[in-house]
Amino acid sequence: MAGERPATATEAPKPPPPRRPLPSPLAVIVVTLGLFLVVLTLLAIQVRNGRDPVLGPGPVVPAVVKPGEKGAQAAATSIVTRTSPAPPP
Repeated sequence: MAGERPATATEAPKPPPPRRPLPSPLAVIVVTLGLFLVVLTLLAIQVRNGRDPVLGPGPVVPAVVKPGEKGAQAAATSIVTRTSPAPPP
């Protein structure tokens, strides 16, 4: 090709770069397990704080209304649950 010189007998070819040794299996297992536990801890903290987007916000704690204060009537409501009768055979 243009611009290339043919190799002469005095020029030695470049040796290949040295290969890095592979990490030991124990090191891979320890690093992987450590990374997994870090991510699991961060997710557990997020769920505990109620900031998990899948579960939604944490449970809402109703405010305690003392008798005689404004809003005491709203706290005295009741919930009625009705069931349908059994279907005919």
